[in-house]
Order: sequence, then structure tokens, then C-alpha cells
Amino acid sequence: MKIGLTIRTFNPASGGLQAHAQMLLQGLRARGHEVRVATRALEQSQKWADYYRISEPPGSRTVDGIPVSIISGCTGANELLWLAGKCVVRPRLHFVAERLAKTVFAGAICEQFRDMDIIHHVGQAHELIGFGAAVAARRMNVPFLVQPTFHPGQWGDSAFDLRLYAKARQLMAYTHYEKNALSSLGLKQRCVVVGTGIPDCTTGNASRFRERYGISGQIVLFLGRKSIDKGFPLLTTAFSDIAKSNPDATLVVMGPPGGAGVDDPSLVLDLGFTTFEEKHDALAACDFLCVPSEGESFGLVYMEAARYAKPSVARNLPVLRELLGKHDAIVLAGDGDSSLNQVSLNAEELASCIKRLLDNPTDARRIGENAKKASEAFLWPNVIQKFESAYEAAIEQQRC
Repeated sequence: MKIGLTIRTFNPASGGLQAHAQMLLQGLRARGHEVRVATRALEQSQKWADYYRISEPPGSRTVDGIPVSIISGCTGANELLWLAGKCVVRPRLHFVAERLAKTVFAGAICEQFRDMDIIHHVGQAHELIGFGAAVAARRMNVPFLVQPTFHPGQWGDSAFDLRLYAKARQLMAYTHYEKNALSSLGLKQRCVVVGTGIPDCTTGNASRFRERYGISGQIVLFLGRKSIDKGFPLLTTAFSDIAKSNPDATLVVMGPPGGAGVDDPSLVLDLGFTTFEEKHDALAACDFLCVPSEGESFGLVYMEAARYAKPSVARNLPVLRELLGKHDAIVLAGDGDSSLNQVSLNAEELASCIKRLLDNPTDARRIGENAKKASEAFLWPNVIQKFESAYEAAIEQQRC
């Protein structure tokens, strides 16, 4: 098959969504499929304030064997996108934003994907490129598939998002929870659960990490953006109490800044945005992962820890209950409303869950082994086959 993928930005180092797209396309290439990407940005990960004003210069590149086209759109695209940005935040003008997006992007996407068998869009409506991809697919008479990026009840399920999702021949969800949420929003088209893949990577060197930073005691690891929505300040508050009873434990933090600071920097070993090697050394060295995010589409980071047979502490989100909780493969904290996808959690409750694993290493090892078994289903070779089946079904449906 020849598969064209559209996404807001394709910088695999900038985030989990972009890394997912890269690994998916690499896996499809390895199985003999032709793949191509059309994106707004490759070198940058633009802030939303700039997204509707500034376009990265158009051009073509190859990223790890994947052909990537940076599309800036039609003549006058920046001015039209500026206007579209004003319309995106005004529900009564969503139809104008959609028309502007089609004008800007559809022609360029048709040009880049002129011989593709399918167009697969990853993202939401406010990124606008998806509307151009939908028109391009219609002009080319090929299926348009959307893989929504949304946290039910939190973001990605606005009326504008539904306007984009409704244009898809088929939707692809990460979990059954997401599939059911999409159906409850009134979307009638076929929706398949494809999951997301994880690399079977256990190359980390625990001794190297511990020796480099002089750590002999237990390690609690946080991987992610240091922001409120990732639960970073909640974790640092909880750990300030834990440090009193577990003084040999170290909280290691890896990830880019996210606007949340630390009251007592001495409690945290903050390594910032590190290398792939050091990240995996940390996963190998840690006793467990703790990332109490307020929302997750899938929770790739918990699966990465699971490949090392390391347990995780996380918020009691429906997605994590489905993927790991039912296998007793994660420690879930807090109480929530599944219908709203919201979990209330305070520092005392989180600290209690962290101490459970710190004080009971046998229990931690058991949960970690369960996590490793549960993660087997999400290794990339298994997930690639699900995407292939989804593509084939959409192509067959298009012919009927």
C-alpha cells in the first residue's frame, strides 16, 4: 500500500505523538509499504500563538528513510491562516476556519500525495491541516482515516473536532475507552482500536546510571514535561513528605520545562531533556516510574517502563485501568468519574501509593512482572498489523 500521513508537526524528538507517527511509518516501510508525510513543521514545534501566523519554509526532507514534505500552503497562506486562527476560537465561525484551511492546504496535499492509496491524519481540528487532508482524499477518491488525539472530556472532543472526525471514512482509536467515547459523541462511522506501539527496548544500563550520579538507594523516576497537567508539582509535593521517612530515596526527573517549578530543588535530581541512552539507563536503574498525569490517550511512558519489568504509579484514569489496571500491572491513585475522565488526587494520596512500592519491594517486583506481560500486546509488530488491517478495510469500503 501507499500511505500518506498528515500531522501538525513531524519532529520525532518533540513529543510522544510525533515519535508514534515515526515508529508507525518505519514499521510500515519495513513491511514493504510506501509511506510519505505532509506536515506544517519539521525543525520547530511551534507555540499556538505562532502556529496561525508563521509557516516553516516549504521543502522536502528524509527523516530516517521517511520522505517528509513541509507544506506552507497556497499563495497568501500566512494571511489566511491568521484569519483562520481568529475563527477557530469563535464557534459560530468554525465553518469559515474550515473553508480557509481547505483553501490553504488541500492543493499542496494533493500534490504531495497524488499516487497514495490512503490518507491517514493524526490530530485534531484546530490544527487545520486535517481539513485540507479530507478534501485532498475526496479529490483523489481515496479513503480518509483520522486517528484523533484527544482525552475524552478534557480536549480534542469539541464541536470543531467532531466536524473534522465526521469527515473520516474510518476512525482509529488507541483504546476501547476512546472508541466508546467517540461513539457517545454521535460519530457513526466505523471505528477500530489500533492501540499504539512500543519498542521492545531494554538496552538501558542501570549500573552506568547509578555510578554517573552516585545513587545507591531507591529511585523514583518521572519522565515527561514538568507541567501541572503531567502531575509534576503534585509529585514533588508528595515526595517532600516521603523524603522524611525514606531519606535514601531519590526523585529523578527527565523532560522539558513545562512551567511548573520545584519548591525545594535539593529533593530532585533534574536532568532536563536528556538523550535516548540516558532515558533508558534511568528506566533500567529506577525502582518504579511515577507520572500522575491528569489525562492520557494511551500512556506510552508506562509501557516503556513495563518492558523493564518496572511498575508505575499513575492517576486512576479509565485508559490505564483498561490497559494495565485489569492485569494488576500498575498502581492507580485517586478517585474519578469515568464519564468525565477526571480523577481527583492529592499529594497525601499519591505519597501513600509511592510509599507502598518503596516499602514493599517484593510487591513492586510482582507488579512490574505483570506489567511486562501486559505490554507484550503493544509491541510494534503486533500494532503494525492492526493498522494494516484498518487500512485494508477502509480501501475495501471505499470500493463498495
